[in-house]
Amino acid sequence: MTYEISNEDHQQDLIFEDLISEAVQKKDFLRILHIWNLAGVGGRLARYLDRYFNTESLCVHRKALDLFQLGTEKTEIWDTRASKWLIKAFLRAKDYDILHFHGLDRYLWIFRKAYPKKKIIIHYHGTEIRDRWEYRRRYWKNADVICVSTPDLLQGAPENAFWIPNTVDEELCNDLQVPQYMRNRKAFHVDRYAVDIAEKFAKNYSLEMDVLVRDDNPWPHNEFLRTMAKYSCVIDVKRDYDRKTILEAMSLTGLEALFMNIPVINWQGEWVESYPPYHESHWVANRLYDIYSDKQVERVTDDN
Repeated sequence: MTYEISNEDHQQDLIFEDLISEAVQKKDFLRILHIWNLAGVGGRLARYLDRYFNTESLCVHRKALDLFQLGTEKTEIWDTRASKWLIKAFLRAKDYDILHFHGLDRYLWIFRKAYPKKKIIIHYHGTEIRDRWEYRRRYWKNADVICVSTPDLLQGAPENAFWIPNTVDEELCNDLQVPQYMRNRKAFHVDRYAVDIAEKFAKNYSLEMDVLVRDDNPWPHNEFLRTMAKYSCVIDVKRDYDRKTILEAMSLTGLEALFMNIPVINWQGEWVESYPPYHESHWVANRLYDIYSDKQVERVTDDN
């Protein structure tokens, strides 16, 4: 059967196109500026929000501190001094509806004072806020919403704090994963003051282990993933910078391994094979968009 487009259908199509055009002209979408790109989170969130929703996002970062090259196509890297970088970000912010900071909380008050009607989000990623909520109140009080990247950071947090799970660079991980038969029979561990625990876990599973001291060897992130993809297992246990506190959450490295179908031994010594659904890009984007849109958001506190 051949379907012919009627005059009426054509007119409806034209009306629909006009409505779309009018919506774009009225800027019927959110513009989001991610300020800083700690662990590449800002660039990834910018990518996936724009993919799944009617948003226009940008992440800005400073070249001198982009050691691991974690940016995406939504990231601008500025090669400038710290003071000039901050001024440039401050001026760029005037064109955006939402200012999403990844750290740099001590500067929130400047943006709050200059842009009182914009929504400001502070996104904490670990050490700077762990067990320090009261101390940093003077900074986070200038934000409308607080986000944290791992659920353990919610301990002691105010009511307007929410967990936004980390998501991985799904495209890069897909491109770099290798079949299981091409992997060696060793475990891979990134040193963060917990080699002693990792060695114990490796022994429990009868595994040889290679250790990477990544802070002393800042490879581009794609090269790091290409190396990790050759291993049969990743041991994901880390201590905080106090070298005592064990971090009770899956790290970005662990999540990347799971997405690439590499089993992970977590901080509890458990063998994990499945990528947690809360970390899938569409779930993370939906949750963050609800926060951006002032919808009521459940305060999820773990991966279960």
